[in-house]
Parts: sequence; C-alpha cells; structure tokens
Amino acid sequence: MPVCARCTGIHIGYLSLPFFFLDVIYLNIWVSLLIFLPTYIDGLIQAFFKYESTNILRFVTGFAAGVGSMSIISIIGYHIGKYLLTLI
Repeated sequence: MPVCARCTGIHIGYLSLPFFFLDVIYLNIWVSLLIFLPTYIDGLIQAFFKYESTNILRFVTGFAAGVGSMSIISIIGYHIGKYLLTLI
C-alpha cells in the first residue's frame, strides 16, 4: 500500500465531510476533540514503549481522527459562514 493503515483510515475518515455539511451527522467540539485521543495514545505508546499495534487498530484510530478532523472543519466552517452572514 502507498500509505500506512493509520493514514488510510484518516483518508477514509475524510470522506465523512459531506455528512457533516449536510447535517446528517453532528458532533459537538468536545466529542470531536475526544475522538482524536485514541490516535495520539496509540502513537505515543508505540513511540515510547516496545509495543506495536495491529493494522486494524491503526486503521480504526486513524478513521476516528479523520472523522474528528472533518467534524472540527465543519464546525469552524459553520461559524465562519454565520459570521459572514452578520456582515451582510
């Protein structure tokens, strides 16, 4: 594969962006930030200890990070749009 399992999960998680823009899915900012934690925890454990996670775990944590990223982007976009409408 051209990218690792975690990166593949992140890229597939990016495909969730239209669902956030169309209000099919809504996560508040705290949940969006919280679902990043497994990715960081898994990466830090691998960096500092003699532990190597499986590709399935890497994919799942990467997917969660991708979905969290898109949720945060949609929240920021919503607030920018709301602010721009007040300027008009």
